[in-house]
Amino acid sequence: MNEQTDRQTEIISAAFTLIANQGVQKLTIKKLGQAIGVSEPAIYRHFASKRDILVGIVERLIAIKNETWQRAQAEKESPLAALQLFFTLQSQRFEEFPPLAIMLFPEDIFRNDPELLSRIHLVMKSTTQDIEALIREAQKQGHIRSTIDAQTASLLVTGGFRLVVSGWRSEQRIQPPVRLLKQVELFLHNTIEILK
Repeated sequence: MNEQTDRQTEIISAAFTLIANQGVQKLTIKKLGQAIGVSEPAIYRHFASKRDILVGIVERLIAIKNETWQRAQAEKESPLAALQLFFTLQSQRFEEFPPLAIMLFPEDIFRNDPELLSRIHLVMKSTTQDIEALIREAQKQGHIRSTIDAQTASLLVTGGFRLVVSGWRSEQRIQPPVRLLKQVELFLHNTIEILK
């Protein structure tokens, strides 16, 4: 997909919200139209089908991950600072738009579309490998013990982050809402201390 128009971005944002609140099974063109106040034919002017909207979601997820990763890589202080910044930026995005957190749970969205699920899994695998590389670099610099396997450390960080986000998603109806960023910062601090 090429760069999205403003209306396509609006439709995809509404799709994220519908999926996050009701599940992908309830995502329909009619409900999308109602969510943004346009007719079904107006949605079809921007996307030929529901699957095209799901492709747009995948493209948005990939773009967000790439942008966040690039911003984190600009952190030159240390690999651990880049690692922390990546997860902090993701947390900020989730707090700004909570439905976006579904990106960590692609099986819920794409289980009936192996092609799209495969694309998301490739992105997740690539991210895990990038995190492993940061951990190996931190080990070379003496910031993390070299006796810890980088793949295991990467799984510890990414799996723990996913668990923190999952808990935060389930607590969103609590007043006042739980701050994800604070939870993630504490998790990252404690996890890095364990790895040192």
